[in-house]
Amino acid sequence: MKKNFCLSKNIISEKSSLLNSNNCYVFKVYKDANKISIKNCIESLFGVKVKSVNTVNMLTKGSTRYNKGYKTSKRITTYKKAYVLLYPNEEMNFSNIM
Repeated sequence: MKKNFCLSKNIISEKSSLLNSNNCYVFKVYKDANKISIKNCIESLFGVKVKSVNTVNMLTKGSTRYNKGYKTSKRITTYKKAYVLLYPNEEMNFSNIM
């Protein structure tokens, strides 16, 4: 995997905004990205030093609907989240990225 193409988007939620105060940022990454490629990607794009990277594979969610006696199931695709912890003096600036 190329080192600049592992990030999909920044996840902004209530939990991630609480983690931002502790220098921890949450990203949605591609499934085949590993911790080393995520670390290299963050360091090259934002110019910060990464202390650690934790990844989580999010499970699929299923929904079932009944229509005229027939059962219809649907699966939502899985994705991978990365929790990136920076050193205390570092801070990410998202305005530099185009």
